[in-house]
Amino acid sequence: FNSDKSVDDFAKINWYYPNAIKVVNRTKTDVKNWHEKFGLTYIRIAESETEPDRIFLKIELYFKAIQQFKLAGNIKQRKLAEKLYSDLKPYIKLNEVKIPYDIDSKNKLNEYQEEIKRKVKKTLNRPIDEIYKIITLGQYFPKYEDVVNFSKTRRPKLDDVFKIIEFDINTNIIKHEVKENINKEFYNNYKLQLDVHTLQYLHSFFIDGIKAGVLTFENFMFFLNENTWIGQQSEQNKFGNLKTNFDWILLLTPSIYEFFIQIQAWVSTNYYIPNFILCTDSLVIKIEGLLRDFCAKVGIPVSVNKGNEMKEILLNDLLKNESLKEYFDQNDMLFFDYLFSDDGLLNLRNNIAHCFYSHSHYSLDKMLLLIAALLRISKYNIAES
Repeated sequence: FNSDKSVDDFAKINWYYPNAIKVVNRTKTDVKNWHEKFGLTYIRIAESETEPDRIFLKIELYFKAIQQFKLAGNIKQRKLAEKLYSDLKPYIKLNEVKIPYDIDSKNKLNEYQEEIKRKVKKTLNRPIDEIYKIITLGQYFPKYEDVVNFSKTRRPKLDDVFKIIEFDINTNIIKHEVKENINKEFYNNYKLQLDVHTLQYLHSFFIDGIKAGVLTFENFMFFLNENTWIGQQSEQNKFGNLKTNFDWILLLTPSIYEFFIQIQAWVSTNYYIPNFILCTDSLVIKIEGLLRDFCAKVGIPVSVNKGNEMKEILLNDLLKNESLKEYFDQNDMLFFDYLFSDDGLLNLRNNIAHCFYSHSHYSLDKMLLLIAALLRISKYNIAES
């Protein structure tokens, strides 16, 4: 990388180069040379960062250099910067800060959890169909309007005061536009309400329900088969004369069975550590298929032109289809976006399909939310639609 120290590097990237680019753009002359200078300066500043606890700053400088070399059209320098970036990723160290609950908050939380357990215990005495319908109807889930109102009354955030560098699950730097930041804050508020309220209910429903023998694999699958469109077998025609019966119950059975087996083993002994990898991996992909099947059945296109061929629409794009909002209500769309779209926080389908998750990312919480998503998809009557 070239070196030019006639002007202080900090002044270059914050004043000299940005203003030079503005002038060049106005004169409509070639601006690539200035972007290359920008990139080289970022590299020099990065190389001056040698402290281990400042590696996250160093990698951000490499990231900025990559962007500038891209604008400069300098493929060679961009690839060199990308190599520096990749080599540094394993060494990023972010310190963790824990803020424990005070005694009063702990007591209130314990009281709230006991109240949930009492409500759930009462609900588990009702007919099994009614129990599953409570989750199906999203009774204990945050409402869209409530999340909007909560977001309006938020307290100042860290990024209102400090510069924030955000990393994704693969320790790659994420840069949000203003609109994306608003969406992220909205979904963070939604997640907070899910964690504090909804997941407490789901834990109690399924853990206590399975332990008491009220909720079983058999009555769960019976509910789907007898009470929802998912239980309706459909005939698929391919190439005119190839007809196959498509049965969602058979496709869902392995993941649901594994989920119930893991919970049963967990609640029956103090020594078993449950593993939700198999059931989560399977159910995420099946829910994507269910959403595609739902769209196809109600006439929403699931194929799109890409180049010289037609391809299936990605799940993320499918969820952004405005036509889908005619069938799924606002609260369900918010929940599905949170779980599966790249606008939401979990982006489960993408992270699982590309194997971005380690074993520690698989949790009971994610599986409970997927079970809830399955039930909420199932409540719609396609025939009526």
